Amino acid sequence: MVLFKKLFANRNRQTDWQQGDTEQRTNYLNSLTDDSSRLAFIAAESSESLKVLAVTALQNTESLEALLSDSNTAVRQAARTARLQQLLPDTSALSNITDTSVLTSIAALTDNDEQRLAAIRQIKDEATLFSIAREHPVARVRSVAAEGITSAEQLQQLLTFAQGKDKSLYRLCKDKLAAQRELQKQQQQRLQAVEQLEAQLAYLNRIGYHPEFHGKLQVLRQQWQQLASEASAAQQSTVDKAFTLAQATLDAHAQEEARLQAQREQQQAASAQQQSIVEQLQALLNEAEAQITDLPQQLQTFDDQWRTTLPLNKPDADTSRHYENIWQQLQTLSTAAAKWQALSTDVEAFLQQAPAADSDKQLQQCNQWLKQISWPATLPMPENLQCLQQRQQQLQAEQQQASANEGEILRQLDVHLDALDQAISEGHLRDANKQVKQIINALKRCSGHKAQAQQRRFRAMESRLNEIRDWAGFAETPKKESLVASMQALIGADIAPDVLADKIHQLQDEWKSLSNSHNDQALWEQFRTAADQAFEPCREHFAAVASLREQNKALRQRLIQELTDYDAAMDWQQADWKVVQKTLNAARESFRQYSPVDHASHRDTSAEFRTVCDRIYAHLQGEYDRNIAARQALVDEALAVSTADDLSGAADAVKTLQMRWKEIGMVPRAADQKLWKAFRKACDTVFARLDEQRNARKAEVNSVVQSAEALIAKAAEAMQSPDAASVLAETRTAFNELSLPRAAHQRLLRELNQMDEQLQTEKLQQRRQQQLTRWENLFSLLKGEAAESSNLPSGYTSTELNASLTASDDDALTLCIGMEILADIESPDSDKALRMNLQVQRLAQGMGMNISRDDERKTLIYQWHNSCHGHPLTERFISAINASL
Repeated sequence: MVLFKKLFANRNRQTDWQQGDTEQRTNYLNSLTDDSSRLAFIAAESSESLKVLAVTALQNTESLEALLSDSNTAVRQAARTARLQQLLPDTSALSNITDTSVLTSIAALTDNDEQRLAAIRQIKDEATLFSIAREHPVARVRSVAAEGITSAEQLQQLLTFAQGKDKSLYRLCKDKLAAQRELQKQQQQRLQAVEQLEAQLAYLNRIGYHPEFHGKLQVLRQQWQQLASEASAAQQSTVDKAFTLAQATLDAHAQEEARLQAQREQQQAASAQQQSIVEQLQALLNEAEAQITDLPQQLQTFDDQWRTTLPLNKPDADTSRHYENIWQQLQTLSTAAAKWQALSTDVEAFLQQAPAADSDKQLQQCNQWLKQISWPATLPMPENLQCLQQRQQQLQAEQQQASANEGEILRQLDVHLDALDQAISEGHLRDANKQVKQIINALKRCSGHKAQAQQRRFRAMESRLNEIRDWAGFAETPKKESLVASMQALIGADIAPDVLADKIHQLQDEWKSLSNSHNDQALWEQFRTAADQAFEPCREHFAAVASLREQNKALRQRLIQELTDYDAAMDWQQADWKVVQKTLNAARESFRQYSPVDHASHRDTSAEFRTVCDRIYAHLQGEYDRNIAARQALVDEALAVSTADDLSGAADAVKTLQMRWKEIGMVPRAADQKLWKAFRKACDTVFARLDEQRNARKAEVNSVVQSAEALIAKAAEAMQSPDAASVLAETRTAFNELSLPRAAHQRLLRELNQMDEQLQTEKLQQRRQQQLTRWENLFSLLKGEAAESSNLPSGYTSTELNASLTASDDDALTLCIGMEILADIESPDSDKALRMNLQVQRLAQGMGMNISRDDERKTLIYQWHNSCHGHPLTERFISAINASL
């Protein structure tokens, strides 16, 4: 109010000094001692130069600020310059000023654009910057002020204000808001990333070490380096502890790996030493005869070394068996050599003796020495020991020959004669003929005088046998004639050779079952001739079969050799195991196809083929064992994961395990099916639990959504009731307590907000209508018309409106332009210059005072009602008021 009183003070006072000349008025001015007198001088003086001189003499800040809105341009400019000099005596000191009101005044008073912008950039109070950005007439100044604002609320207000009015300011506010939203989005993403990293690290520690542990930990460390600054102190503490635990797991695994590596190295060294021992023993065995003296000590040394390596490495069965065989042979040789050294002199003396009549005693002595020495059969014997063995064999042969005595032959003759007698009595001619042959052979091997009784008995039986033969020949002749005819019928018959051969052999077997007699010799010759002729085609067939068998045998041997070469040439560390399996399968199939072969060849080649296939399969079995172990490890991991509490992490882990399963090589079908069944069961358990969790969560979510929808429906029903606002408030409180899916939450919240907006719109319309009525009453009073003075806008009373204000000759145009500045609407072109001056004055004097728009509007309305009641510009003034609301 003081500003407007001074601005519109009575400028028509006349004093006596005004009648003097310029020199007198100058002297009068110089005689003035206070600012109030100088202000009166300025108001009454007509000379611009004296006015400016009076302005430069002013000392009081309020006096200068009062002249900033003077109607005289020269006075205003002088006041601006003097006030600016007070505020900024040294232009280089601007960067040291921190007072917002001082900086604001400097920005309003200076004509230097760079200095104005520098002052605005120094302002830290965003409320002041906001006022400058809204009200300053220069676009560049508004933009610079807006650059210092960080409040999203104020930037949004500026954005709304500048839309359609100031493109540069609008774009700046829009960009700053977008940058803030993007920064908030990035911060939120980083916070989510911190939470996700924390969960991943916890899961990593929970499942323990696995092949991907170190790689995942490294990735999480790199992520944490970027996210640590965004985490809270509690999160940093939790993550640091988790990293410490993970590193401890990694260190423990490294220690275990180092231990296992050391163990493997010891095993490898022990295995190499074991192999070396076996090789040295083999070399010793090959040269044992030359080193037989030191053999016991060497064997003891090798055995000690071997036993030392056993705790470090258990050799495979072949190596262990090879060692035991060689060591046992050498041990046997050592023992035999020691015994031979003790007996060699006696043996040499024995060999020099001539063979004695008592061969049994000599043979007993040889047996005793050879058994006592027990020289290994695979190693060459000393010369005298060989001679001893030969003497033993000679004596054994002589004794065996002597043991075949005639007494035994005679006993055998009696047995055969008894058998012949029984066969004749029973009429078994065929058995009788066999016994006759054996009796004749026995009689030839013994002396005649010792076997006279047996000869007489045989002659008696022979006459009886001839009688039986005659009767048998008479009865079997028709059968033999039939067999001859059947055999002759097979000559040239169109029958497969193998079938023909079977038929010939069948007829021959039937002939052999019949008795033999001299009377059927002619039939026998016919039968044999027919058999030879009938078998001719079979002979060619079996020759071809024999040739085929030889070819198949050669093919089998070549296949065995190829597999042997394949085994020797293959780098089993880099083998393609699928190809190896296919090679074995193809070899077995080819071996089966190489048939027929003779029985002996089949036995030999089958044994060789199995041996080489077993050698190759042993390599393949090693791969199978490794793959089975790897898949069993995955089954164990899957079983462990299937009981994890974190089902989402467990599902990810199972998917990783399934990928690793596919990377493992071949496994035998039976083992593969068994492992796959267990692995699939564990995986299915995880996914089944995940489905159960999802279904339970879905049911829970559906229940919560239904509850929320019921709340919204209830609120919609209460929209027309008087207590709609309280119902909506209760509904919103209950709604905010519910945990809903994002889509359902957004949909129902949108419905709730729409109802709230509808209610607020209705209330706002009511308030606007009431407010409009109050403002119309106030506008009627400003026009000098009758109105309801008790129903005025909030903050306006008829008492204050009609109160006697300080007498003022406020200019209606100035008040009208002031209201248009407040409303931020354009003034007529003819008033642009006055408007610019008023804007600068308003910025310099009112900005630091934080006067609200409502208070400023109220002041202008009161002044108008007091000074310009019923003025012709009243309608323009009222239009500006409407625009400012």
